[in-house]
Amino acid sequence: MRIGEPAEATGRAPRALRHCERQGLITSVRAADGCRAYATGTDVRVGA
Repeated sequence: MRIGEPAEATGRAPRALRHCERQGLITSVRAADGCRAYATGTDVRVGA
């Protein structure tokens, strides 16, 4: 899923998720187009 989906599900801004990623709290992989892609359970770990 793209960053907007877990951001919306958790009520947090995409920027906050990027911060969590820099802190090592969540991880993503880069899609072919260069966008971040998050695992399906990411929103649960962030605090949905």
